[in-house]
Amino acid sequence: MILFEAIHYAKPVPQSRARTGKFGFYYGKRASMYRAALIKTLVVAGGNGFDPINEPVCIYIMLAGANPTSDVDNHAKMVLDALQDANILKDDSIKVVWKLVVKRTNAHGPCTEIRITKHEGEKDGH
Repeated sequence: MILFEAIHYAKPVPQSRARTGKFGFYYGKRASMYRAALIKTLVVAGGNGFDPINEPVCIYIMLAGANPTSDVDNHAKMVLDALQDANILKDDSIKVVWKLVVKRTNAHGPCTEIRITKHEGEKDGH
């Protein structure tokens, strides 16, 4: 059962390392701009009155047009943090049972596709 899905049309950008500055922690400009745009897309896709997901889920992330040398884990972190900031996922304590990240560098158009489905596993958590 699909709980949420969205497509963000822009070249995927991985989460950058946090940097320390005069006013505290910050992220690189490119990552910050991408994250802000991704959050806007997620909020619009959720629509008014979207109840944040607070149950075990499976998450599929497809990165089309991503830099071939970028780290898939950092891309996943960018998307998961944006989902929380957009109030799609309740918080970090939600159990992501299964996460698949597919990076396609030869795609026709750059985008990030996100699909969250309900975990339909065994009742004992397996």
